[in-house]
Amino acid sequence: RETEEYHRLLYVALTRPRDRLYIAGAQSAKAIPADCWYELVTQALAGHTETVTFADGQTVRRLAVAQTAAAEPEKKRATHDTTAAPVPPWMSARAPRETQAALPLAPSRLAPYDFDDAGEPMAHPAEFVSAQTADDGQTEAAAPDLASDGTRFLRGTLTHALLQHLPALAHPGWPKAAAAFLDSRGAALAANVRRQIAAETIAVLTEPEFAALFGPASLAEVPIVAELPHPSGRGAALKLTGQIDRLVDTGHEILIVDYKTNRTPPTTAADIPQAYLVQLAAYQLALARIYPGRPVRTALLWTQTSCLMPVPQALLDSISSQLWKFGTPALDVVGLPT
Repeated sequence: RETEEYHRLLYVALTRPRDRLYIAGAQSAKAIPADCWYELVTQALAGHTETVTFADGQTVRRLAVAQTAAAEPEKKRATHDTTAAPVPPWMSARAPRETQAALPLAPSRLAPYDFDDAGEPMAHPAEFVSAQTADDGQTEAAAPDLASDGTRFLRGTLTHALLQHLPALAHPGWPKAAAAFLDSRGAALAANVRRQIAAETIAVLTEPEFAALFGPASLAEVPIVAELPHPSGRGAALKLTGQIDRLVDTGHEILIVDYKTNRTPPTTAADIPQAYLVQLAAYQLALARIYPGRPVRTALLWTQTSCLMPVPQALLDSISSQLWKFGTPALDVVGLPT
């Protein structure tokens, strides 16, 4: 039935023109599908067309038939000059770059953590690695790009997926579902690491303190897009794109929770890496515009210790004004998904 409908659409396209029909195809690196419209028409007209060569050497296949209907009388003849105008210079010039109306920022790509061969997160020496121009005009050396071996982000990715999908299943089936998922998607990790991920995830989901966090008033992996005006009222706005791990609407306030799978999580909020504060500060500003008049709180969930660490507002306030600097193209932050 799909093939018949495909052919009916071709029939409509072929019979709509009154005087002329031009058929053209686009050639790519891939082979032309044998059942595409171009090939179907070419095969059907084989032996009925003539090859015509133009002045520039290009050729076309043409099928022409004598007109059988009487020509309609010309309604109005153009009286103005129809000579083709010369091509203006701008037609062959590259379009100028448009002025950027907003500075892009993807906060989830600011976390300065690398991963070892087992998928274990490990802190990078510098919180932010950037290439900046010194006073003498020389460019300071930036840290080399971190090689990707396919497992760098696997632990965090698998943990996020389990925290997103396991709550939708019946509680008794969590261990079996987690093991099957990790064996399928996390085969690159050692078996003991997969068991550790499952145990940590289930420990988080069964913690009574987190019942509201994974309850019906919460949302998982919430995409967010926002444009934040510059605090001074001048300068480019900050265009924010990201994804919130968990968003909870309690009815009187909004809670943003970000999962972290670090093997040695900090024990106090004062030790939270600056990159994580940048991430949460950006999300908080965006959610404050989406939910005006309602408090927006933030917290980090350290999966290794099943610890939910509220982030003091003073820490976020200290970083919020710097968000526009992190969005500036001159600051080349090495982006690593968390």
